[in-house]
Parts: sequence; C-alpha cells; structure tokens
Amino acid sequence: MPFIRALLSILLMAGCFFLPVTRYPDFGRSQTEKVWQENWIVAWQQKADPAFWHQAVLLRKFVLAGSEIDLVRPKKGVDVNSWHNSWSAAADVRYMQRDRSYQLNEGGLEGRERESSLSFSYLEQIRASEAWSKVPPSSPSDRPVIVAVIDTGVDLHHPDLSPLLVPGVNILNRQEAPQDHFGHGTEVAGVVAATWGGLRREGAVGAGKIMPIKVMENGSDGEVYYTVEGMEAAIKRKADIIVLAQGSWTYSKLMEEAVQDAEKKGVLVVAAAGNAESDLNGNTVYDSPLYYPAAFPTVLAVGSVKNNGLHEPTSNQGDGLDLTAPGNRIATTRLGGGFTTDSGTSFAAPQAAGVAALLWQRHRDYTPGQIRQLLKQTAQKKPGEPRWDRQKGFGILDAARALSGKLKRDPYEPNDERHQAMSLSLDQEMDAVLRPGDRDWFRLELPCPGTLVIHLRQNRGHFQKTRLFVENPQEKDVRSYQLQGMNQLRVPVERNDVFLGFSSPAGDVPVSYSFQVNFIPRADRYEPNDRLAQAAQLALPGKQEVIEATLHKQGDQDWYRLPLPRSGEAEVKVEPLTPRFDPVLLQMPQDDWHNWKIDQHGAGEAESLRVPGGKGDLLFSVSDYGGNIISEPYHLVITVRPAIGDGKDHSTPDKAALLSSAKWVKGALAGGGIPDWYVISSTREETVTFLYQADQPVKRLEWAVYDHHFYALSGGTVTLAKGERFSQTLSLPSGRHYIRVRTEEGGPVLYQIQLKNKKWKKNRR
Repeated sequence: MPFIRALLSILLMAGCFFLPVTRYPDFGRSQTEKVWQENWIVAWQQKADPAFWHQAVLLRKFVLAGSEIDLVRPKKGVDVNSWHNSWSAAADVRYMQRDRSYQLNEGGLEGRERESSLSFSYLEQIRASEAWSKVPPSSPSDRPVIVAVIDTGVDLHHPDLSPLLVPGVNILNRQEAPQDHFGHGTEVAGVVAATWGGLRREGAVGAGKIMPIKVMENGSDGEVYYTVEGMEAAIKRKADIIVLAQGSWTYSKLMEEAVQDAEKKGVLVVAAAGNAESDLNGNTVYDSPLYYPAAFPTVLAVGSVKNNGLHEPTSNQGDGLDLTAPGNRIATTRLGGGFTTDSGTSFAAPQAAGVAALLWQRHRDYTPGQIRQLLKQTAQKKPGEPRWDRQKGFGILDAARALSGKLKRDPYEPNDERHQAMSLSLDQEMDAVLRPGDRDWFRLELPCPGTLVIHLRQNRGHFQKTRLFVENPQEKDVRSYQLQGMNQLRVPVERNDVFLGFSSPAGDVPVSYSFQVNFIPRADRYEPNDRLAQAAQLALPGKQEVIEATLHKQGDQDWYRLPLPRSGEAEVKVEPLTPRFDPVLLQMPQDDWHNWKIDQHGAGEAESLRVPGGKGDLLFSVSDYGGNIISEPYHLVITVRPAIGDGKDHSTPDKAALLSSAKWVKGALAGGGIPDWYVISSTREETVTFLYQADQPVKRLEWAVYDHHFYALSGGTVTLAKGERFSQTLSLPSGRHYIRVRTEEGGPVLYQIQLKNKKWKKNRR
C-alpha cells in the first residue's frame, strides 16, 4: 500500500490521474481580474516620460494625431491602482485606460454553410445590380477607391479576391503577410467585392480595391489597441474607407480619437452595430445600445434586417444607428477558395462600405460626412414608417437610389412645427439648414434626468440671431438660448421626451449647421460619496431594498456604508441596466484595511458580495471597470437573510467548518456557485465516509475533495430528492483534507453533512 500511495502522489503531481487535477486558486485577498487588465494604453502629450519605465514594460507604440500611444504592462510587484492613480495625473499623460477586447459581430462560425445553399438575394435587396450601371467607367489612370478591411486578414490567394487586393499589413507581425487563417476577414472582404459585382463572371465594376489589414488571428484575440493601430496603418496607405466588423459595448477614448482622426483625414469609417447577447436558452439579454465604434457620431453605423426587410432580432438597435442592410445567410467568399454563407451585422456593414466606395467614384469631391449623409438620405423606408427609428435607423441600404440620388442640404424637412419634429438620436451627427424665418424641430427620448451636451458647428453662415428652444412638455418646461458665438451648450433636462427647436428670425442670413447631442446622467441623491470618508449611509432593510444610483462623471466611484445584521448575512448586488456598465465592487473588510475587489463577470453582468452578520458596518464602493460615464442608472439590491445552519460563512477554505466523526452538521448552500467548505483533520491514515443528506431537493450538487495543497482528489455531481442521502468513501493519508459542496441553483438549499471514519486497514497478501 505505501507503494500505491507513492504512485498516487506521483500521478497527481504529474497531472496524469484519471480524475481532473485542479489547482484551486489562492484564497487570500486576491481578486478576479479581467483578461485585459494587465495591458494598458497610455497616451502622452508628445513623448513618454523616461521615469515611467521604472514601473512598466513597453509592448509596442505608434503615433496618433501627433501623440505617442503606448501599449504597456505594469512590472511584476507594482501596485496597479497606485501606479494608475499616480501616472494618470501626470502632466505628460493625456489619459490612461485598460486595453479592452474587441469581438467579431457575426452569427457564429458554426453556422457557416457551404455552396449548396448559396443565395446572393441580398444584392437584389439592396438593389446593387441596378447601381452597377450608374458607376462611371474606370480607366487605368483612375485612382482607386480603397476599402480597408480591418479584421483577421484576407485570403490573399482566393481567385475572386486577389484581383481586387492592394498591399496591406499584418499588425500582429509586420514581417508576415496579412493572410487570413480564420475566415472572417475573407468573408467580410467577399461581401465588399459582391456589392461591386466582383463575384460574377463579368467581374467587378468601377475602380474599387480592398486593402487587408490583419489585427486578429482567430477572432477571439481582438484588442482596441491593435485595431486602432490597424486604422492608422490603413490611413497611411491611402485607404478611403475603413470597415470594422468588430467592437464592444465599452467606450474607449483611444478609439474615439481614432475615428475623429480618420474623419479629419477624409476617411469614412463604417462599423457593424453589433449582435445582441442571448442566454443559453436563446432569450435576448441585451440588444441595445450599439457597439463601439459604431456608436460614435461620425461612424456610419450599420445594423441588419431579415430577407423580408423586418428588423433582425440578433442585431443591436438604438441611438446612433444610421442604416441597415441584410444580415441573414449572406453569400460570400470562403477561406481556401469557393463560397459560403454567414450571418450577423459583420456582413451588413461591408455592404454599406462597398456601396460607399461606388458612390465616391461618382462624387470624387465628397467628404466622408457627405457620403454618409447621402447613404442615409437614400435608404429605403416604407410609407408610414418614421424617418428615423431605433431598429432601422434611416432605412435599408439602397445602392441604386444612392448612385442616382442628389445630396439634400436639409433632409429633415418638413420639421417647422413641433408635431413635425424629426426623431433625433443621441450620439449621431445631424446636418441641416436654417433659413430666415425657419424653425427646425427635433425630438429625442432620455433614459433618466441629466444634462444634454449639444455640440454645434456652423458650416456656412453664422448663428447671428439664432435661438435654441429646449422644451420638456411633460414637465411644462421651456428654455431659450442665444447661439451666437457658441460651439457647445449644456442644458439640464428631465427624463422622457425632449424637443429641440432651432429658430432664425426673418431677415437673418441662412446658416448650414451640424450638431450632435451627448447625454450625462444627473448625480444621484447619495452624492457626494466619491471617497471612503464620504460613504453614503444606507439603512438596513427588513428583507430587501433596491436603490437606484448613477455613475455621472469620468472615474466616478460611489462609496456606501451599510450596517450589518446581528445574525444571518447581508448580500449586496450591483445590477447594470446597460451592457455599457462593467461593475466593480470594492469591499473594505472589517478585519484590516486591504481592499478586496470583486470583478468576476463582464460588461452588463451583475456583481455581488455576501457578508456574514455581526457588529459593525460594511464599507463598499461601486465603479465602472473602465472608469466611464454610464448614461443609464444602476440598481443596488440589498438583501438580508436570516441565519440558517450555524449562521457562519464557510465560502472559502480558510473559513471551513471542522467535520468530526458521527455528528450531523446543518448547513445551507447559498446557491449561485457559492460553496461551503469543510475540513477533515487526522493524525493517521484513515478510510472516511462523508454523508450528505438533502433537506431540500437539489438537481445538481457538485462535490469535491482536496488535499492540503488544494489538488483535487475526487469529485462529481449528484441529483438528490428531499430526504435522500449521498455518501462517498475515501482512503486518505494523515493530514488536513477539504470537502467542498456547492450548487448553481438559487439558494438557500438546506442540507446536513456527517463524517464517519475507521482506521485504515492494510491489505494482506
């Protein structure tokens, strides 16, 4: 038997035992961190401060709009919070932000279909073939209109794509070609080519070309930094249009500056609105707002519709949506040759990019803004549909109308009366003309009280006697502002409908103007509570209370103080109302002054902490992972649960309850994967049996046994009815061993547990 035990130990250490060998994580005050937390983006005023490199390692850098942009990683042992707080306030640093992951906006690789089910009906839906005859004939001397596909690369050898390609770049490894090994970028490029007729026997019309920019290898390794570096590389290589079939719900200052830089340099950015998030049962969790970068005002944001023109439920909707295109079973080129079909907003956006390229060949003097406006003005809308709505934007892409259409200087007329108000979207650029004696009305909906930040630009003429009226009919509130000399206006507003009316008196000069509206939520009633010393005092509820609060400024951190119950436990849960919010809970434990950060889930998902009752208060804070302003409020759910079992917290091994022989111990599983831990301590080799009795039914009870190094020795799952027992017998050497039980079901789940042991009997030959 000693030989067998020695062999068992060797197999465990080698990771070859038939049971999963799992190293349980550290149970100290370590925190669950995001994948991308260790990489940071630092934007310098000009060049990096040499002193900075004592604490960080440079991974790569490039220059954006005259500013050095570094991708860095804090050195081992550096306190990240102190490092960030210190350097973000430095005079040479414009901003610091964590690098974030970007994901592809497709329906899923497993849904790709082969050529047997090909259909190019989407080209008829956007009337592409009718547009081809309106494209001016090209000559070898014509400068091509280049669409940069910033993605997983492109299949450089695909026979239908290679004639349309111009040299690109592999951002991940500049020594290698931007060859696609995954397939997504090849499919996006194929849709661009299809809108030009490039997948026909006759070949493509016009002078369009595709530039492959590789910023991902497998679709799951996307990052904001690499995407922006790819955008800058495309601009330097004379791209006219950038198509981004990727993104996330999280705001990035770096990406905002990148799309602004592209606009200034005459490059149109087209981006997918993003695909809705669903749970395992197929129920929609979030389908709004749009992904970034699609949500930025100067980006052409493209959602998707079904083959019948109705909204595609898997497509994101909301503020900033410009137009839509078909997104279901889109036929395109396949990696390795031939064709396939795929679905998602990833394949709606390149249709708009392809049509924009055709349009630019007809109107070579147009700006990106004018191309964007003409595509929106000529989009398809059925009679009776609103001119703009959250599901279709300004309508479905119409290539034929765009190629034959003329740019309207004021496409929102008639909107002279309030009842004719044009539906207005937050975070969307609007271009209009105000004539003498004219009035332009716009209407928008707000999620909560706050402040409108209205950015104004006079394109032709000047705001001399122009006034802006802001009306909130529900509140019977009307305000008037003189716009002369203004380029930004801040207006406090209530929730619900708000109307904006631009008015010019008779005899004034016409003015062509642009504006966009951003929204900042109002500070909640618990402010100021930005610091620990300002923690807002909360009352302990009888059972449960829901509190509504906001993160209304950059870097906002809301501190709270909650008295703990004398017995039982208190649970604090932060529930986001938007996927733009990635909550972080910071607990100040009672026993010391070291922070305990809780950040186990992603954007739009709840975070919670549970604290056993006792004397004193719980001090905790709520913040956003990226430190961003969140336009919608969040809910803070406080629940008090009475003591069950021994009323103590056994959720980590350092709080494990001692399990002794022949004594039933009552317990209650909290559910949601929160475990109960028990410790077995023995001075000799023993055969032990632990029994679990279900005082409440449990569909999936997970159990595991660990040694003192927290290597898994045994484990499994069982289903138990009320009153049913489960037992497991184990032969263990001397020392400390741990038993963990847990369930993902909702708690509490009542049970009893008992240990039986007898002396280890050696085998006899």
